[in-house]
Amino acid sequence: MAAFCLAMVFGTLADRQGLSILETGLMSLLVFAGASQFIALELWETPLPVLLILATTLAVNARHFLMGFTIAPLFRNSAARVSYPAMFLMTDEIWGLSLKRMRNGSCDAWFFIGAGLCFYTLWVTGSVCGRLISDAVVDPAGLALDFLGTS
Repeated sequence: MAAFCLAMVFGTLADRQGLSILETGLMSLLVFAGASQFIALELWETPLPVLLILATTLAVNARHFLMGFTIAPLFRNSAARVSYPAMFLMTDEIWGLSLKRMRNGSCDAWFFIGAGLCFYTLWVTGSVCGRLISDAVVDPAGLALDFLGTS
Protein backbone atom coordinates (compact mmCIF):
# COMPACT_ATOMS: atom_id res chain seq x y z
CA MET A 1 0.00 0.00 0.00
CA ALA A 2 2.93 2.36 0.65
CA ALA A 3 3.92 1.96 -3.01
CA PHE A 4 0.47 3.13 -4.07
CA CYS A 5 0.62 6.19 -1.80
CA LEU A 6 4.11 7.19 -2.93
CA ALA A 7 3.07 6.68 -6.55
CA MET A 8 0.13 9.02 -5.96
CA VAL A 9 2.61 11.63 -4.76
CA PHE A 10 4.59 11.07 -7.95
CA GLY A 11 1.44 11.50 -10.05
CA THR A 12 0.56 14.72 -8.27
CA LEU A 13 4.06 16.13 -8.75
CA ALA A 14 4.05 15.01 -12.41
CA ASP A 15 1.04 17.25 -12.93
CA ARG A 16 2.95 20.16 -11.41
CA GLN A 17 5.65 19.60 -14.04
CA GLY A 18 3.08 19.59 -16.84
CA LEU A 19 2.94 15.87 -17.62
CA SER A 20 -0.35 14.60 -18.97
CA ILE A 21 -2.15 11.57 -17.55
CA LEU A 22 -0.85 9.50 -20.48
CA GLU A 23 2.74 10.70 -20.00
CA THR A 24 2.58 10.03 -16.27
CA GLY A 25 1.20 6.53 -16.82
CA LEU A 26 3.71 5.74 -19.54
CA MET A 27 6.62 6.90 -17.42
CA SER A 28 5.55 4.55 -14.63
CA LEU A 29 4.85 1.70 -17.06
CA LEU A 30 8.17 1.99 -18.90
CA VAL A 31 10.60 3.31 -16.30
CA PHE A 32 9.26 1.80 -13.04
CA ALA A 33 12.00 3.30 -10.90
CA GLY A 34 10.55 5.59 -8.26
CA ALA A 35 13.73 7.46 -7.30
CA SER A 36 14.65 7.98 -10.94
CA GLN A 37 11.17 9.16 -11.76
CA PHE A 38 11.24 11.75 -8.98
CA ILE A 39 14.70 12.88 -10.14
CA ALA A 40 13.47 13.14 -13.73
CA LEU A 41 10.67 15.41 -12.53
CA GLU A 42 13.20 17.56 -10.70
CA LEU A 43 15.25 17.91 -13.90
CA TRP A 44 12.21 18.34 -16.19
CA GLU A 45 12.41 21.55 -18.23
CA THR A 46 12.23 22.76 -21.81
CA PRO A 47 14.18 21.66 -23.71
CA LEU A 48 14.23 18.31 -21.98
CA PRO A 49 17.79 17.42 -20.83
CA VAL A 50 17.54 13.82 -22.02
CA LEU A 51 21.22 12.93 -21.58
CA LEU A 52 21.31 14.35 -18.06
CA ILE A 53 18.17 12.44 -17.09
CA LEU A 54 19.56 9.20 -18.59
CA ALA A 55 22.94 9.60 -16.88
CA THR A 56 21.32 10.38 -13.53
CA THR A 57 18.97 7.42 -13.87
CA LEU A 58 21.88 5.11 -14.63
CA ALA A 59 23.84 6.39 -11.63
CA VAL A 60 20.89 6.09 -9.24
CA ASN A 61 19.99 2.60 -10.41
CA ALA A 62 23.53 1.18 -10.64
CA ARG A 63 22.86 -0.47 -7.27
CA HIS A 64 20.50 -2.84 -9.07
CA PHE A 65 23.48 -4.66 -10.58
CA LEU A 66 24.72 -5.58 -7.12
CA MET A 67 21.22 -6.35 -5.89
CA GLY A 68 20.75 -8.65 -8.88
CA PHE A 69 23.86 -10.63 -8.01
CA THR A 70 22.62 -11.24 -4.47
CA ILE A 71 19.34 -12.75 -5.64
CA ALA A 72 20.74 -14.56 -8.67
CA PRO A 73 20.40 -17.94 -6.90
CA LEU A 74 16.61 -17.53 -7.12
CA PHE A 75 16.87 -17.74 -10.91
CA ARG A 76 19.45 -20.54 -11.13
CA ASN A 77 16.86 -22.97 -12.51
CA SER A 78 14.95 -20.41 -14.58
CA ALA A 79 15.27 -19.87 -18.30
CA ALA A 80 16.80 -16.60 -19.47
CA ARG A 81 13.44 -15.67 -21.02
CA VAL A 82 12.04 -15.65 -17.46
CA SER A 83 14.95 -14.33 -15.40
CA TYR A 84 16.05 -11.37 -17.54
CA PRO A 85 12.61 -9.77 -17.90
CA ALA A 86 11.99 -10.40 -14.19
CA MET A 87 14.82 -8.01 -13.35
CA PHE A 88 12.63 -5.17 -14.61
CA LEU A 89 10.56 -5.79 -11.47
CA MET A 90 13.52 -5.23 -9.13
CA THR A 91 12.81 -2.60 -6.52
CA ASP A 92 14.49 -2.06 -3.18
CA GLU A 93 11.39 -3.42 -1.44
CA ILE A 94 11.02 -6.55 -3.57
CA TRP A 95 14.76 -7.22 -3.35
CA GLY A 96 14.76 -6.89 0.44
CA LEU A 97 11.70 -9.06 0.88
CA SER A 98 13.06 -11.71 -1.49
CA LEU A 99 16.50 -11.69 0.13
CA LYS A 100 15.00 -12.15 3.58
CA ARG A 101 12.84 -15.03 2.39
CA MET A 102 15.78 -16.52 0.47
CA ARG A 103 17.73 -16.73 3.71
CA ASN A 104 14.80 -18.61 5.27
CA GLY A 105 14.60 -20.94 2.28
CA SER A 106 11.05 -19.83 1.46
CA CYS A 107 11.59 -17.90 -1.75
CA ASP A 108 11.91 -18.76 -5.40
CA ALA A 109 11.84 -16.92 -8.72
CA TRP A 110 8.05 -17.05 -8.84
CA PHE A 111 7.75 -15.35 -5.46
CA PHE A 112 10.00 -12.55 -6.73
CA ILE A 113 8.00 -12.22 -9.95
CA GLY A 114 4.63 -12.31 -8.18
CA ALA A 115 5.64 -9.75 -5.57
CA GLY A 116 7.21 -7.59 -8.29
CA LEU A 117 4.07 -7.67 -10.43
CA CYS A 118 1.92 -6.67 -7.45
CA PHE A 119 4.26 -3.77 -6.67
CA TYR A 120 4.37 -2.75 -10.35
CA THR A 121 0.57 -2.74 -10.57
CA LEU A 122 0.30 -0.60 -7.42
CA TRP A 123 2.94 1.82 -8.69
CA VAL A 124 1.42 2.35 -12.13
CA THR A 125 -2.14 2.58 -10.79
CA GLY A 126 -1.08 4.94 -8.00
CA SER A 127 0.79 7.20 -10.43
CA VAL A 128 -2.25 7.57 -12.65
CA CYS A 129 -4.60 8.05 -9.68
CA GLY A 130 -2.28 10.70 -8.25
CA ARG A 131 -2.26 12.50 -11.57
CA LEU A 132 -6.06 12.27 -11.79
CA ILE A 133 -6.61 13.79 -8.35
CA SER A 134 -3.78 16.31 -8.60
CA ASP A 135 -6.18 19.19 -9.25
CA ALA A 136 -7.71 18.57 -5.83
CA VAL A 137 -4.28 18.91 -4.18
CA VAL A 138 -3.99 22.67 -4.28
CA ASP A 139 -0.86 22.97 -2.16
CA PRO A 140 1.59 20.03 -2.04
CA ALA A 141 3.45 21.75 0.82
CA GLY A 142 0.24 21.66 2.86
CA LEU A 143 0.33 17.87 2.65
CA ALA A 144 4.09 17.75 3.23
CA LEU A 145 4.61 16.50 -0.33
CA ASP A 146 7.02 19.26 -1.23
CA PHE A 147 9.94 17.48 0.44
CA LEU A 148 10.20 15.29 -2.68
CA GLY A 149 11.58 18.15 -4.68
CA THR A 150 9.66 19.52 -7.64
CA SER A 151 7.74 22.72 -7.25
